[in-house]
Amino acid sequence: MREAVLEILSSPNPDLASRIEGICDELEVMDWFGLIPKLWPNAKYVYSIMTGSMQPYLNKLRHYANGLPLVSGDYGSTESWIGVNVDPSSSPESVTFAVVPTFSYFEFIPLYRYKHNCDSSSNADDDFVEDKPIPLSKVKVGQEYEIALTTFT
Repeated sequence: MREAVLEILSSPNPDLASRIEGICDELEVMDWFGLIPKLWPNAKYVYSIMTGSMQPYLNKLRHYANGLPLVSGDYGSTESWIGVNVDPSSSPESVTFAVVPTFSYFEFIPLYRYKHNCDSSSNADDDFVEDKPIPLSKVKVGQEYEIALTTFT
């Protein structure tokens, strides 16, 4: 792969530059709709993290992808991978991740929504009460958890 890219980019290529400039001129008029298949016509899908904090960007990514399938295959953190998508063909909004217990040691902290008093000055909808951490074997479907992990390093 590296050699193929270097072959294309190893020296100035005015024809390629002109072709890309023309495509970008067209795309700019269309608000960059279909950017990915226009610049990479052989692309079969877009693979990225599209869940959690990245979910707000899905509409824009769909705009750029113009129908290319969006694949969210992994669930990870900065410290370790956590799990894999059990059905990569499903839409990013409906993925199910299976935790891979050999990536790290996982503990799950059950989260319960904090009930605010009506006269409370706080309007936070994301306040949670945390319970004690539990192992993967005690996780319940439908319960919200914060994941705590310990890596081998």
